[in-house]
Amino acid sequence: MSFLFGRTRARTALDLPKQAREHVNRLSMDWAQGAPVKTEELAKVLGQMKLVLQDAAAIIMYDDADDKGSSFYGVSNIDRDKPQSGRGVFWRFFDWVDKSSFEVAADAFTTFRELLTKHKDLAPRFLSVNFDLFFGQYNSILVQSNSYVTKRQSIKLLGEILLDRSNYSVMTAYVDSGEHLKICMNLLRDDRKMVQYEGFHVFKVFVANPHKSVAVQKILIMNRDKLLSFLSHFLEDRTDDEQFIDEREFLIKQIKNLPPSPIPPQR
Repeated sequence: MSFLFGRTRARTALDLPKQAREHVNRLSMDWAQGAPVKTEELAKVLGQMKLVLQDAAAIIMYDDADDKGSSFYGVSNIDRDKPQSGRGVFWRFFDWVDKSSFEVAADAFTTFRELLTKHKDLAPRFLSVNFDLFFGQYNSILVQSNSYVTKRQSIKLLGEILLDRSNYSVMTAYVDSGEHLKICMNLLRDDRKMVQYEGFHVFKVFVANPHKSVAVQKILIMNRDKLLSFLSHFLEDRTDDEQFIDEREFLIKQIKNLPPSPIPPQR
């Protein structure tokens, strides 16, 4: 690992993509050979990734183990409209966040979040092109994680992604799904109040959407009475949170005003 950490001169902007690619290639090689990555080495590499991320995010996001043309020859050669195979380094973050030691998981999540929220020129298109693959893993591994920390911070990040204006097309696709709504409604019934609270901020995007899909309308209409009863007492101890109270009342009103049966949305 000395080639990663032994440099004494200051890194230039030209160094950063190369260094990021070295990180990616090292992790890919260990993973492909079936060799376990030592926890301390993985933590160091993820820590270094955080340092180079600002200028080399594309190298990490578009690394694809099945295609050396993905980011192997640099940012200028990346085909951002080509779907990923799911075998590149970016896709390892799901397991690093969920199944690693606390130190590794914390660094992995920080980098993961930076990739998805700080790079407006990359993330929206990346998420759109790889929508099913990304959210399939995000929902099954992170949102439904057995780890409280992973679950809570992943639900919060999901809300941030959906409410980011640069991700408008991603948000509309996500909230069109009845299956995604079911996952979200289950979060509202979690035993832990902070999971419920973060889940609420995702749920409100479904309900506030003026162009709800037929699938989403069916679920909300079918469960209207239960939802109204549930929401009227939902997190009622948050008496000092005026914004939450206003949003909860708004959702109750929206659900009350749903039509008797689904109406195809007019976009």
